Amino acid sequence: MPISFTLQFDSQDGIAQQLVKQAELAVARQQLTQGEPMPSVRALAGELGVNPNTIASAYKELVARGALVSQRGRGYFVASKESELSQIAREKKLLAAAETYVAETRTLSVSTEDLLAAVQQVLEKDKT
Repeated sequence: MPISFTLQFDSQDGIAQQLVKQAELAVARQQLTQGEPMPSVRALAGELGVNPNTIASAYKELVARGALVSQRGRGYFVASKESELSQIAREKKLLAAAETYVAETRTLSVSTEDLLAAVQQVLEKDKT
């Protein structure tokens, strides 16, 4: 299933970082499947109206994180299970995501209980 990236040009996250986050989320949600080809650097850059170097940078970061593999002359593909992130890398990513979530929700002045209830609600929704 092809992924549709949505960029926010006024975001604090750079364009490449937004692409990395969205691609990792799509892999985690299995919206991108193992072995699936990613759009070419030029095609995606043209579609999104950004510099090809930005796409190349995002793809290189995704390769470094184990989400994509590069095949010379063929392009980028969603990584197979054999090249998935190690447990330590997963734990680091989970902690970073949790820290971001907590920091963003604290601006809403919500209690820890409400914060945890919101996470539980999302997890329950994700089961269906």
